[in-house]
Order: sequence, then C-alpha cells, then structure tokens
Amino acid sequence: MNDNLSASPPPSPPASPLEAFDPRGRRVPAQHGVEWIRNGWRMFRQRPGVWVGLGLTYLVLLALLSAVPLLNLLTLLLGPVLMGGTMFAYERARTTGDVQIGDLFAGFRQHSGQLVMIGLLTMVLTALGAVVLLLATGISGGTTGISAEILTGRAAFTAGQLAHGSLAELIGIAMYLLIFAAGIAANWFAPALVMLHNVTPYAAMKASLAACVKNWLPLLVYSIVLAVLLMIASIPFGLGLLLMIPVMLLSIGDSYRDIFVAR
Repeated sequence: MNDNLSASPPPSPPASPLEAFDPRGRRVPAQHGVEWIRNGWRMFRQRPGVWVGLGLTYLVLLALLSAVPLLNLLTLLLGPVLMGGTMFAYERARTTGDVQIGDLFAGFRQHSGQLVMIGLLTMVLTALGAVVLLLATGISGGTTGISAEILTGRAAFTAGQLAHGSLAELIGIAMYLLIFAAGIAANWFAPALVMLHNVTPYAAMKASLAACVKNWLPLLVYSIVLAVLLMIASIPFGLGLLLMIPVMLLSIGDSYRDIFVAR
C-alpha cells in the first residue's frame, strides 16, 4: 500500500517558507510535554472568549452523541471530524491571530470523508480488541463478568475482576488494552495530518502511531501534568474546565507542530 505522506498547503494561511513538514515526525525531549501546555495557554490568552466558546461547543456535541443509545458510536466517527476542525482553528489562530467558533466545523466542509475514515478505522480497531477479549472470556467461561459493553469502547475492569480472572482472560484484557492504546495513539495526530497536510487517513494514523511511540516519554509527561491540571480545574463545580479544555485542544495542536513541523 502506498503510504503517501507528501504535504500540501494547509487550508488556513500557509506557514512560513522556512518551516518544513516532516511526515515521519521527530523525537522531542521529555520537557516538551510541559511546553505544549504552556504554549496552549499562551494562545488561549490571546482570544479567551472564543476559545471557551469553541471548547464548550466541542464538549456539548460529544456529550450529546455519547448520551444517545446506539448513536454513541457516532462519537468515534465524528470525533476526528471535530478534532480536524479544532486543528483548523488552531492553525488559523496561529497564522492570522483570528479564530471563530464556527471553525470547529471546518472538518465537515473540508476533508470530511477522510476524517470520518479515521473514525471508521478506529472502530475496526476497537472491534478487533473486543473480539479478542470476547474470545478470551468465552474460552474461560467469562468468570470476570465482562459484558458486551466493550463493543462500544466502554469496558471497565475492576480489581476484583483482574484478581479472579483466568490466565486466558488476563491475556485477553492485556491485548484489548494494548489495541485500545494503539487506537488512541493512531488518532492523536491523524486529524491534524489529514486536515492541514492532506495526508491519507491510513497513512496519517500510521504516522501518528509511530510518532507517539517515538515520543512516549514527552507524551507521558504531558498526560500526567494535564491530568493533574484537569483535576484541579474540576474544583469547584468544574468551572475551571471551561479554561482547561480549550487549552488542552490547543496543546494538541502545539504538540503536532513540535513533532511534525520543523520550527
């Protein structure tokens, strides 16, 4: 299969000619995980009102999709489309200083088919993990009581389930979690690669997975710091999340540029 990773001009104003797209992604130091959040905060401070509105709209849409029975699978399909719009907004703000809440829907206007394909491929990965886990629990008689909720990506494993599970079940759970983690990594940068560089969905997910593996340490630092900040922001009444959610989205854009765009 031809994994064409050739770059094309981003939909927003083009970057400086001194910048160069690196389809393979580069390895960055661990401390960059903190810098991504700092840079996201700096960009947020330039247009806080718009970013709060965009982040709130993003959360509400995902919550509505997740709340509707059977339609919650649309979260997997449309999530990359919304993230593609977010990356469009990030790039537009970065290059022009301007951003609108409506930029969140840019993914529905441009590259929508490719972005939905990312979600579809993610569903295939999720289904693969679910089949592995169901086979493992079926062979062992399902003593952990794991339900078919894994088909929607909502499997949860308690300490009791893990402690009393058979070897086959534990192997199945480990394989499921590995596939689930690979799906997250393959999705992390894929919408930005599709939206801003017109990379094909399969190639974008492959490049995203490789970049996450290559940069597991800064991503680990980023995840820990972000998790702490999100917990603090949720006190009291979760009002701080109105600030932290857009900062998180912007930090994803900054991490993409740091790894895939020479600067």
